[in-house]
Amino acid sequence: MVEPSDRKIKYFAYDVLLNPDQMRLVIRQWQECFPAWLPNYRLVFDSYSISWRGGIAGLREDEKATVYGALYIIDEQQLSMIDKYEGLANIRMRIKVLVKSNFGEHYAYTHVSSRPRGHVPPTKQYLALLTKGLKQLGYSDKIIMSVINEATKR
Repeated sequence: MVEPSDRKIKYFAYDVLLNPDQMRLVIRQWQECFPAWLPNYRLVFDSYSISWRGGIAGLREDEKATVYGALYIIDEQQLSMIDKYEGLANIRMRIKVLVKSNFGEHYAYTHVSSRPRGHVPPTKQYLALLTKGLKQLGYSDKIIMSVINEATKR
């Protein structure tokens, strides 16, 4: 019999948790982590976070866009820890999405804003963690600049 915590769960991080250093603060370790992308969505900064004192990343459906991030292989207990970190039931909700990677397509959980508003600029610290994570995952300067442009638009 497999214990519930042994079940492998895929989690798509496109916010600061795509940065392995930040994810390590939340769940310490994971089974695997690799670059993945979510087609037909656009990265937005549409919620205010009290803990970050600024905007946090969210998703909006857009057939012409793609959101880049990391796919983590974790267990149920770790998903619960991420839920708590993300503010599940307060400012975030968990959804299932179909992401792509160099290893194929994967259904994965992720978090989105439960009460999105207009553009809410992130802090410099939040944006620095996000862009550092993209660099660590090997994303191009063009992709990183598109994230910076979205974060700093007026």
